[in-house]
Amino acid sequence: MKFFRRQPRADQRHLASPEGPFWAAYSRLVDEGLIDDRASRGLPESALEEIATDQGVRLDPEYADFLRCMGAGSGNTLASQVVFYPAILGIRESAVSLCNEVGISCDLAGAIFVASHQGYIYFYVDTRQEGTVWCLTEDSPAPVRVADSFSDFFYDYVKSA
Repeated sequence: MKFFRRQPRADQRHLASPEGPFWAAYSRLVDEGLIDDRASRGLPESALEEIATDQGVRLDPEYADFLRCMGAGSGNTLASQVVFYPAILGIRESAVSLCNEVGISCDLAGAIFVASHQGYIYFYVDTRQEGTVWCLTEDSPAPVRVADSFSDFFYDYVKSA
């Protein structure tokens, strides 16, 4: 059963670029019945600014489109994960604490933390490495690259949830 539309809803057209990589991933997930477009709630620019300030880094464009399209939630999609606003606030601080506690050596200066699972797995976009996505876990000696872009990560993350 399909829940989504291929084109953005009228109230979302100004939020995410229908031609952008995020929108392509979002449309595929809607077509596959994994996201209910009717339940997706985007964020205003003021919330994006708050997230950027909290992270201390300029937002990756694909991640910003995600926030504009469904950053406030999307029904049951990823409901048990820390990916939506306001839960995403403070995620950077938690990830840095994990690194310090378990001795993970990494440079997070350009990192935008985009997801967390139960406080011991963190995913971030590295803005200094063309938007690649990395994973930190408490049992890894270093971050592991998991995707070439936020959109690729998002598609796989929703499919695996």
